[in-house]
Amino acid sequence: MSKLVMQTKQRPVSHVRRKLIKTSIGFLLCGVSTGRLPIDAYAENSDLEAGIIGWDDGRLLELNYGQTATCTSLKQGQLYAVIIYNASASDHDIPISLVWSNSQLPENMTIPGTKNAQGPASVVLVSGNDTATVSISISTASNATVQMWILSVSMPSTPRQNLDYRQVKEGVELPLLKAKNYFAVAKSNWHQVTIENKYNQAFILQIQNHQAIIYIINPTKNPQVNVIPVGTVKEGKHYQIKRPNKLEQPQRLQILYQGNGSQVIWTSLSSEQNSKHTKLILQALQSNNGSLPALPFNNTHDYIVCSKVNEDTSIQLSERFDIY
Repeated sequence: MSKLVMQTKQRPVSHVRRKLIKTSIGFLLCGVSTGRLPIDAYAENSDLEAGIIGWDDGRLLELNYGQTATCTSLKQGQLYAVIIYNASASDHDIPISLVWSNSQLPENMTIPGTKNAQGPASVVLVSGNDTATVSISISTASNATVQMWILSVSMPSTPRQNLDYRQVKEGVELPLLKAKNYFAVAKSNWHQVTIENKYNQAFILQIQNHQAIIYIINPTKNPQVNVIPVGTVKEGKHYQIKRPNKLEQPQRLQILYQGNGSQVIWTSLSSEQNSKHTKLILQALQSNNGSLPALPFNNTHDYIVCSKVNEDTSIQLSERFDIY
């Protein structure tokens, strides 16, 4: 019986290689022709076909309807700020859904309308004591786009694109620009942080371990900052909102701060046009006899000096001394 032999014709390797190169170039040119960069070109563990974006590094990214960004690397003992800008081409509110627990309902929130990220950011505060995972998506079908990143003492872990870190050096004035994070690990003594904007209202976020403060500089008549606490995060316990008091110039806020070896981070929550005039200065204060520092009393040259009094010690009182 004769055997039936099937023969397959193999194409030359060089032909296959040329076809692969040609196809790759075709994909590349197709991507360039659209004028859009991949929104998660640096993402790890992402499934673009399923609309899932891996976000464990907390980097800056753009999110559109149909996509979900998921971070699974929140740590206990840390507070995380998800900073979200409305980056839509048209002015409309964006409904956002944040899932942080299977046993709790998702948090639904609204990112106020603006055009091309020209409005202030919204801030979602999440505790690593509540969850290790957060997922964010746009909950209503639309052409909406948001720009967002996660800020904490450990995030973003791989800064890229427009997002970077700059170290704050004592006595050096720095501009608090949008999408720039500024950090300091101050010495274990007293410092003063001065934040100033002489022209526009500015929102500044300060975050340290499990505490956050939002400063409102040069506030308008009815300043509004969109803060969304999630889970056990509470105002007064985990975060505060501060503004200059009536005795201070509204364009400047001075904060007393004591270094303890932990990192402190500042970032602007304002739009690009309002951030450009915001400035930050970190200044070490000279201690008084090795104890408490001489603290600025107001925006003049007056000071309060706190001095400890031992028993059987006589001193002369003056208007500029407090005794304890």
